[in-house]
Amino acid sequence: MEIRLLTDRKTKRSRGIAFATLEDSWQLVKALRVHHSRLKGRMINVERTCGGGGNSERRKSKIKALRERQGTKVLMEVRKQVQ
Repeated sequence: MEIRLLTDRKTKRSRGIAFATLEDSWQLVKALRVHHSRLKGRMINVERTCGGGGNSERRKSKIKALRERQGTKVLMEVRKQVQ
């Protein structure tokens, strides 16, 4: 796993955001499970991205497809746990 912590260019202090590159889908599932949990008293967000910035339709489409696939995987995992 690789973590990139974003910092302010002038002060070099953390901006409170980081990007994580995960090695496999299991790490992704575990990371997404802590979305909207608290870390040191602060609410954290864990969201998928497809790289790059901006709001192009192509990028939005990629993110939507990633989220749909992840939703399907989570649903399958929950069903397995319930059985």
